[in-house]
Amino acid sequence: MEVRARPARGAARGIAVLVPPWKVPGHYAISGYARLLARAGWDVWTLVPPRHLSRSSRGVRSGEEFVTPDLPALRAAVEQLVAEIRVLAALAAARGGRTALVGLSLGALAVALAATGPERVDRIALLAPPADLAAVLLGTAIGRRYRRLAARAGAPLPPGALLEAMLAPFRPELRPRPAGELFLAVGGEDRIALPAGAIALARAWNVAPRIYPRGHLTLLFACRALRRDLARFLG
Repeated sequence: MEVRARPARGAARGIAVLVPPWKVPGHYAISGYARLLARAGWDVWTLVPPRHLSRSSRGVRSGEEFVTPDLPALRAAVEQLVAEIRVLAALAAARGGRTALVGLSLGALAVALAATGPERVDRIALLAPPADLAAVLLGTAIGRRYRRLAARAGAPLPPGALLEAMLAPFRPELRPRPAGELFLAVGGEDRIALPAGAIALARAWNVAPRIYPRGHLTLLFACRALRRDLARFLG
């Protein structure tokens, strides 16, 4: 596991674990979120996800080995990420202050799953989570690409109902609601993570989603309203 630490500005209220999106190209891409959390009074632990950045194989683009047409490999990668978030949540809670988990995109899905574990987490922020992976694989351009890759490799993805059953363990709305305060941001025009899965999660966990008129990347990286709301939630 690799974690980068950034101190809070002023007295720290606790530790926030920041989980980047899939294929994050470098720490610069999420440095704005690390600064936001630090300004809000949190020590920030930024997790390098498995098979990303320095944890990628030599010569392989960050994240390419994380999401693959090989479903068992995909499931193992998500399980590893969830386990690492839970370890950091436990370590943060042991420090005695408040704990927060903040996830972006696929990192938000992993945060949602990790937050249902027994570790104490006071605040949970989910930004554009692909809460229904089967829907993403079946109904998006990224999903079509991976279905083609799987077919070319001679191991086509299973049909819809079977695919949904295989990926059901990674649907957080099927798990009990975490005890901590929740912030759920959804892009109303998101064609990557798809808003329906996140809205279903909000309904199951009884939280009002913050819906912004943005696509996936513009919500994460070009939405001042989201960052303002997130700073208020964490402040």
